[in-house]
This record gives sequence, C-alpha cells and structure tokens, in this order.
Amino acid sequence: MYCPTCACGFAGWTGKCPVDGTLLVPHPTTLKTAIRPAVSYETVVDLIRKNDGVREIELQTSEVGRTKRFGFPGRGYGFAWARRMQGEIDGIAVELQIDEVGTRKEFGFPYQGYGFAWEQRMRGSIGGHEIILTATDVAHEKKFYFPYRGSGYSWARTLAGDCGESIRAEMQTTDVSRDKGWFLFYFMFGYAWINRATLRLSLGG
Repeated sequence: MYCPTCACGFAGWTGKCPVDGTLLVPHPTTLKTAIRPAVSYETVVDLIRKNDGVREIELQTSEVGRTKRFGFPGRGYGFAWARRMQGEIDGIAVELQIDEVGTRKEFGFPYQGYGFAWEQRMRGSIGGHEIILTATDVAHEKKFYFPYRGSGYSWARTLAGDCGESIRAEMQTTDVSRDKGWFLFYFMFGYAWINRATLRLSLGG
C-alpha cells in the first residue's frame, strides 16, 4: 500500500498512512519532485569509466521518517527509516528518497513489543538520471529492558539496483542511528535508520 501524500510505500499496512494519516492506496504515485537531467548520462558513465569502472559516493541521511503504534495490553512499536539521503560525485548531485518501507511486528510475553521498519526501496537520481535500489540484506535486532520493556531495531544493510542501462549500483550501510523512548510503564519504542552509506557505482557488462 502507498501514501499519495508522502509518496512512501508500506508493506503489510492497510488503512491510513502511519506518517501523516492519509488514506493508503494500492498503487504508488510519482515522486513529488520532478527528476530533470542536470548532466548527460554519458557524462556520468565517463566519470565511472575513468576510475577503472568503479566510483564510490558517500551518502548521508538528511531526513528521517518515524512513527509509533500501541498494542494491547501494553506493547509499543516504534518504526523509523531514512526518508532522504544525499551526496555528490564530482559536483554532480546524488539524491535518494524512500519509495517503500518494509515493516514487521513481533511480541514477547507478557508485554514486550518489537517494531521493525527498514528501507525496502529507495528511488532518486544521479545528475538527474533515475536510480532505483531495493533491499537485498536487512538487519533485525531485539533489546530487552527491565522489567518488561522490549524494543526492535531494523535497517537495510545493502540495497542494489540500476541507474539507466549501463550503471549498476550497490549501497552499503556504514553507520546506523538508534533511538528509543517509552510511555507510562510498559510501552517501549525502538527506532533505527540508516545514517550514512557508501553508494558503489560500476559499469555493467
């Protein structure tokens, strides 16, 4: 399901968007920001070719999405993800936005609730040319806190995809941010999201 307002996808969710409350729809909408080429595609390809066919770009998260839910009898579920990541290659802007968020809930007796959310798919541009990355490896962690609190943390370790016909891309997470909060006695919320990552661009065969 997808939110037409924030342009995020939520696997396994129904009803309203957990971010802004908009009614979810079954099909994705286009990104709110139009993608317009700033440089030619061949210029980007040449930058990679001149570096033995591989270039690495450091990305940093500039916007984070997060929400929480309550479950009976005293379980709290926290969800967070990198909403936007940015970097550059030789002055050429690189930007990724979340396109689909993966989510999962688990619980433990009697009150522990574990909410997991990760960057399932990211979409953006390199110099104006569309790039789409999908998670290929996802981390999940559980933490316990006395006496009954539990919190879950999750993020995409690796995402992979393409930019046009010639460029292959793989993003490796290098730094993860975590946060936690609680409400009353039993409600515990754990949040984790990609903070920094390395985007590796290579030329396909």
